[in-house]
Amino acid sequence: MIERLLGADPERAAVLFVLVLARTLPLSFLAPWLGWRGTASYVRVATAVVLAAALVPIADASATTLPQPWLALSLAAVREGLVGATFAIAVSAPLYAMGWTGDLIDRWRGSPPDTTVVDAAGASPLGTLHLAASVVLFVMIGGHRLALAAFAQGFADLPAGATAEAASLGALGLGSAEIVSSALTLTVAFAAPAAIAFVALEITLGLWSRAAPAVRVWMEAMPLRAALGVAIALLSLSAVLPRLGPVISESIESASSVLRGPW
Repeated sequence: MIERLLGADPERAAVLFVLVLARTLPLSFLAPWLGWRGTASYVRVATAVVLAAALVPIADASATTLPQPWLALSLAAVREGLVGATFAIAVSAPLYAMGWTGDLIDRWRGSPPDTTVVDAAGASPLGTLHLAASVVLFVMIGGHRLALAAFAQGFADLPAGATAEAASLGALGLGSAEIVSSALTLTVAFAAPAAIAFVALEITLGLWSRAAPAVRVWMEAMPLRAALGVAIALLSLSAVLPRLGPVISESIESASSVLRGPW
């Protein structure tokens, strides 16, 4: 009865569920479009469990031999976790870059030794604004559907429980490094106009302090830095968001190509 209900052997279905869950857990914890900062852990785990239950039939169609001993199963689950984390970071790289850009602008507009005000989840106000705007755009253009479809296709390109060789793990590590470097590159590109504006402001303030030594330029410039930071943040959002769609599409394709690597 159980075998008829599951459509597979119960032991095989249980092993597949563990392996698929090991791949969906990093996705639910690392992808900001599946869970916002500060989302309760049990909600993220529940999301991963629901995704795993929905993806088990897809994984069953492509999986051949599954690890049976607990040690082999544990090692396979660790590998699946690495695959899921790599995919989540690759898909969400533009969103991370937007959030980091907002964090940088918030730090630049603050006046040392004061620190930027952060929320309970550790995010600065402008960082939260940038990340929220990018997540909304991601969902509006259907990026979540494309990402989940690519994630499901990954079980055909890289079956759950497949034997991992040293070369394949090296390729996965290289792909992860390239993804992180692309996210940092995007952050530099997004934050470059703000950096130029703040450098120009600091040069102007330096010349002003030279011309009028009696004026406390540092104190007088605090509201100017704050206003400039907010203005730059709003301008950068209006300039970057309309062009973020193709970048998101490329990130999803990059995540798929990692799963289609030389396995």
